[in-house]
Amino acid sequence: MKFRTVLSIIITIILLLKQSAAQGLYPTNHDYYFKLAQRQKLVSCAIASQAWMPGDDHRARIYRGVLKIATGIDRERGLELLREAVNDSVHWGCFNVYSMMDAILRIGDRLPLELIEKAKMRIITHFGEDKGFTENHRLQYRTARYLFAQTWPDGPRFADGMTPAEAKKEAEDWIDDWIVRTVTVGMLEYDSVNYMSLYFLCLSSLYDFS
Repeated sequence: MKFRTVLSIIITIILLLKQSAAQGLYPTNHDYYFKLAQRQKLVSCAIASQAWMPGDDHRARIYRGVLKIATGIDRERGLELLREAVNDSVHWGCFNVYSMMDAILRIGDRLPLELIEKAKMRIITHFGEDKGFTENHRLQYRTARYLFAQTWPDGPRFADGMTPAEAKKEAEDWIDDWIVRTVTVGMLEYDSVNYMSLYFLCLSSLYDFS
């Protein structure tokens, strides 16, 4: 797959930049990565400790639920949040389908099978004609569709009528084109720096699971 090769190159460059930067701030690369892991744990635990209540941004519910489970901080509440997300009637946009698909792959071994099955059907329902109108929306949708189709290649048709195989091919072509266009022309999204975390989340999911 072309985009996995490009992702490998991008991540190698990032790691090399990190290593060069580490020499100026920390005695060794080991010290740098040790401190990085500490910061990652600190941030994860801080987010996992946050409450989510009805009326809060529904896009944050899945992320907080996942981190509560992943860190072991209030696992039961984390499962409650994911069950609520799967069972309510809120329309799932790109943030929901992407974060839930990543959750299934990243912490699926800690999720009940019935929750995964419900999430699977909920995701399919929201794989419709709307695939976003900005780059970060489009990338989240395509990442989720690609990974879903890879995980369940014999699954039912999506809401837009595509088979998993058709959706996977469309997503792969779009992501390939987006990566090439980004590194040769640049970002087309207004204020794209503001969405950098979302681009990296999707690229990380593709690198880890594709």
